[in-house]
Amino acid sequence: MDHLPTIENPQYPRPQVPCLCSIDDYDGQGVRGFPERKGWTMDIYKGPVRTDGDEFSDLSRASLLQSWLYFGMLCDFFHLGGIHLQRSHFVYKVNDKEFITTGALQRYIFEWNKALEIQTPSARQVHQRQLRECFKVVNSFFERYLNPTPTRDPAHPGRWSLLPHLELDIVLSILILGETLRNAANICWSDIGGIPVVGATGFVRRQNLLKDRLVRAGWCPSETAMLDKILDNTGLYIASMLKRPFNVTSKHTNCADDICVAHQINEGTYQTAHADECSDTLTCQHIFADEQKVCTILKSGGIPVIFLSPSNNDGSFLQIRVVDVNAIVLPFVAFSHVWAHGLGNVKANSLPYCQILRMKRLISELPFSMIRKDWGVAFWIDTLCIPVGPENKQYRKLAITRLAQTFRSASHVLVLDAELQRTSKRCSRTEIATRILCSGWMRRLWTLQEAVVTESTPSCSKLKIQFIDGFMEFNSFMQRDLYSLYNSEFAILILYSCFPQVTDGARTFGLLGNALEYRTTSKPKDEAICLASIMGIETDEIAELTTHEERMRLFYSRIKALPSSILFHRADRLNLDGAGWAPASLLGNHQFYVYGNGSLPATCSGQGLHVKFLGYIVLNVPQDEMQHGFYAKEPDEADPGLWVTPLPTTACYYTSSEFSKDPVAFGLTESWKFSKLMQETKTPGIIINPQDPGESALVAVTREENGVVYGKFLSKVSVKKPRMEAFLSHKNWEKGLMHVRKLPADQQWCVG
Repeated sequence: MDHLPTIENPQYPRPQVPCLCSIDDYDGQGVRGFPERKGWTMDIYKGPVRTDGDEFSDLSRASLLQSWLYFGMLCDFFHLGGIHLQRSHFVYKVNDKEFITTGALQRYIFEWNKALEIQTPSARQVHQRQLRECFKVVNSFFERYLNPTPTRDPAHPGRWSLLPHLELDIVLSILILGETLRNAANICWSDIGGIPVVGATGFVRRQNLLKDRLVRAGWCPSETAMLDKILDNTGLYIASMLKRPFNVTSKHTNCADDICVAHQINEGTYQTAHADECSDTLTCQHIFADEQKVCTILKSGGIPVIFLSPSNNDGSFLQIRVVDVNAIVLPFVAFSHVWAHGLGNVKANSLPYCQILRMKRLISELPFSMIRKDWGVAFWIDTLCIPVGPENKQYRKLAITRLAQTFRSASHVLVLDAELQRTSKRCSRTEIATRILCSGWMRRLWTLQEAVVTESTPSCSKLKIQFIDGFMEFNSFMQRDLYSLYNSEFAILILYSCFPQVTDGARTFGLLGNALEYRTTSKPKDEAICLASIMGIETDEIAELTTHEERMRLFYSRIKALPSSILFHRADRLNLDGAGWAPASLLGNHQFYVYGNGSLPATCSGQGLHVKFLGYIVLNVPQDEMQHGFYAKEPDEADPGLWVTPLPTTACYYTSSEFSKDPVAFGLTESWKFSKLMQETKTPGIIINPQDPGESALVAVTREENGVVYGKFLSKVSVKKPRMEAFLSHKNWEKGLMHVRKLPADQQWCVG
């Protein structure tokens, strides 16, 4: 795996992958059928066994698998370009032990690419088909034997599992090689006028193969879950090699797979940190910004910034003033940071003198430096420029609503993250992207807003990230290590998708679902204000409201177009009239998902969400308690055409007085609750999710007027066609039969 980028200061030495076979063991006749040609057969319960029934050792079986899946795939790939592999380029010795190496892989790929350029179109099509077949064979093996699912056969409780019969590093070497060759094939054929003909073939896994390594190294459980979801095997391997600072990994004891709380702050115990280079923290005093001056500037409609002016002949900065950047048209730098890393202050608008000097030094390293010894430098940081005094709450709200304007006005936005500032900017771009993805800065809500609103175009040229050896423009590492494109670079693609640019409402909102999935905030009430800034929505009226739910409802109402499939999201919902359809929060919720394809725009009003979907009106609900769900059919149908069952959810509205005191407390995991809910709803309605009917919506219809069906959201339901054999086997199925009226595919609904 030494063709992958070198990791700076890795957590572990790069593993030596043992070579258990000879490259000449592979016969070159194609990976399909190779085990059989060697006298082996694949038993689903026993794995590879000898065809003749002879005994065999674990080593001989492992040797077969490596020669078949690793060297077979490698040889077949380059055979398409007429390239013969030299053993010495892929195997090396250490103390008479052989290990595999991919150090020469990139050079071979270059030669392979050149050979493809002179191929005829017909020959190219043949080779593409052969390569897809090769990848399919390898991927099918891993789908079957890597973390296999249990069976219901008591004689065979489970399929044979590849692990632990083959070392994890050997398994990873095969998977990573396959992903690299797949990427190379897609890129090379695309470069010569084709399309990515290999597509996203393989190489799948059912679980994170490197989870134990990441957990032992102190990674946050939510980071591990996030990486498993967004990265492929190559990306996971690179992440597992990264060494994380101890002060980062030691804070995740209370985190879970779905949320990281390490960067939440406790205002009662919060302490402002001194700079690492501070020589004497006991005598280093705080420098205070004039809070009343900050409030005055905010009241007048301005943007308060800190102006450092020299007071000594040597140009040292010892005095600070609060000035209105709009009044003097002063260029300034805005700092984006994580409060949990120590640059905040909950008691006063002040920072230690050492931190002020450090920020001055960082500004001096930016391009077209704005520092002059005889003039001064200006910067904005929330710790000094947003009032913290309890008597100035109205001005604090004002400053928060003006954050978008503040960051757009800045000449540069500099990111300060504790972990990234211990990382070198000379790392490979894949390592940098992975570290940014897992940084505290990427996990906070406000830092997303600060990054997105910096510019109205997707260039992000003003956004800089501070590393231990200087800053780097956010976009600059895209131009580095271009040849590493043959390697997996999911981290880079995901990183850029985490910064949605303001476009049309429905598209931007859909992108927000991905960008916010792993972010959190210490102050939930700020979420709506922050999201409104990202969407380019005025925040003044939102800030005036006092509760999180009221703010979120107003935020949704200000969006001109929403993806209509938001109705079927999996998050908790607002407990407000007319807003039962809406996600209570977009943060840190792995169950929030907005379908992209085929999702028509929807609008929001005080009455609810206006959408167009196929649906059904339930004409009668059986009064007998049903064990699993209800069958449904139209009056003129002979047999039921629908099977309606509950989905587990915490956002369920009940209409009976029994549940009215706590309308969101119960889920539909118990079937009797589902029966009771259906029976106590006067007129149930079912809205079909066209992308996945298994995640549809149940509503309580209140009226039909001018072609619009009005209703209140009740819960998520699964709607499927009943399997006839299961249907006929149910005793007394008529007791659970509902009659329904089918509505058009473009039926208008208003769901509150």
